Amino acid sequence: MKIISISFVLMLFMSCISTSYFQIYQVERSNVSPADNSSDLTFEDSNCKIIYNIWSKGGKTGFTFENKTDSDIYIKLNKSHFILNGFAYDYYQNRTYTNSQSSAVSASAAVNNLNINKNQVNGKSVTAGLSSGYSVSITEDSVLCIPSKSMKSISEFSLRNERILDCDLSKYPQRIQTKLFDAEKTPLSFSNRLTYELNGVVVRVNNEFYVSSITNCSYDEFYDVGYMSTCGKKNSYPTKTFKYYSPSKFYVEYNYGNY
Repeated sequence: MKIISISFVLMLFMSCISTSYFQIYQVERSNVSPADNSSDLTFEDSNCKIIYNIWSKGGKTGFTFENKTDSDIYIKLNKSHFILNGFAYDYYQNRTYTNSQSSAVSASAAVNNLNINKNQVNGKSVTAGLSSGYSVSITEDSVLCIPSKSMKSISEFSLRNERILDCDLSKYPQRIQTKLFDAEKTPLSFSNRLTYELNGVVVRVNNEFYVSSITNCSYDEFYDVGYMSTCGKKNSYPTKTFKYYSPSKFYVEYNYGNY
């Protein structure tokens, strides 16, 4: 019985140290007019609508850019920046993407189609007379075209991968704990400074945000478990959903024992 008791205690201890906790961040817009009391992270002018949904682990700052006009809009990525707590990051990074494809060539095909002098099979390079392939390289463009009456999504940066340490927030809370911040004392602020051109006119947009609250909670508090419905019928299996989902929130997950 002693052995069973010790094993049970050990299993209970291991389950405790593997328990996950979450830090949830509420994000607000900081450069909006007093008349604009919308709670979503959407910016709009006469030419375009820029929509953010940052809900994800680590907070994705990607956005959807909608062209409302009858002309093409050109986003100048080489003049657009993501800024996090004062540090600027470039959207245009002059990257090259390579897509490689290969196909096997049988020994008989290699013999029948091999050009001894050029070492080619049907015009493609051969390795050991058994395989052929090619690769396509695409260089990143510094300008992104958004056709009229359409939209594109841009995703590049995330906000944070580790929790923020704060003396007013328990690391392993037994109940939900929340701390509020204003735009001046927030621990995390960020913005997207975008430059686009429409019919020869250059427009600069500055979308600014800040974290207005941080909430620490346990795994059980973070998720809801229930039975979803499909086509009007209740599913027979439970589904885990985010209790605090919002396009204006993101979260960081950490485990018992993490710093």
